[in-house]
Amino acid sequence: MTWDIYPLEKDGRTTWTAWHVEAYGRAPDRTRPLRIDVRHAVNAPGDDGLPQEPELTTLIALRDALEHDVTKAVDAKYVVRTTGGGEVVHTFYAPTQQGFLRKRKCAEVAAKAAAALAEEFPAHPLTVTSTQDEEWSAYFTAFPSDDGAQWFADARQLSAIVQAGAPQDAPTAIVHRLVFPSEEALDRVAKAAEADGFALRGRGPLEEPDEDGNTHGLELEREVEAFVLPRVHGAVLDLVQLAHEADGQYLGWALASDPAAAEMAERGGERVDDDDDDDDDGGDGDEG
Repeated sequence: MTWDIYPLEKDGRTTWTAWHVEAYGRAPDRTRPLRIDVRHAVNAPGDDGLPQEPELTTLIALRDALEHDVTKAVDAKYVVRTTGGGEVVHTFYAPTQQGFLRKRKCAEVAAKAAAALAEEFPAHPLTVTSTQDEEWSAYFTAFPSDDGAQWFADARQLSAIVQAGAPQDAPTAIVHRLVFPSEEALDRVAKAAEADGFALRGRGPLEEPDEDGNTHGLELEREVEAFVLPRVHGAVLDLVQLAHEADGQYLGWALASDPAAAEMAERGGERVDDDDDDDDDGGDGDEG
């Protein structure tokens, strides 16, 4: 799992929030409407509100145990963790119940899974609460801003590319990947994007609909004056907004010079046709 961690100032104190990046494009998951919060104390926090050694090592082990045991017990998604005010809150989302012939409430199963860790971590008693939260409000309200999740995702990707040797002070062509529920939606976004300086790189039907019901893919390319976060993120936000208005989804970006740009499908969809024909055959995509 990939996490981003950042501090938030609230009520005169700092709260450190970690959220699961990969969940952002898929949230909320309507099959997991039950929010499960597992709380425990930080017995000796430092001035920054974070646990210190040797307690830190113990809490990392506790975190890993919770992630494994709770997610396995109720098929949950572990998506948010907040640390501040002397406590840590681990937030999971799970189905309301499990089983077919003998249905069990996931809230009760998760509580038992957490309670089973009491002997292993006696200095950190766990408190488990649950509530219906179909909109995943705990996950979305954890962001520092509306576009915070995308900002951090772009920052991580850009940093990795720069560390691999990409120059930042030269014009850089970037390929963007989007998917849509219909060809009409794709057409609207393609026209708007081209008017905004994006070049059409590829478009076409997906080999099969993705799990969100999207049936068509679009690849666009545009150059940024310098490979720096504000430039890249600004272009991404433009496309995120266009995709949202058309009920589509922005999947990600890659450098046009990177071989991975030809495999944008690996970021969450089928590859689109390289030509712009209106044939019924569509694209010859492969899922990544």
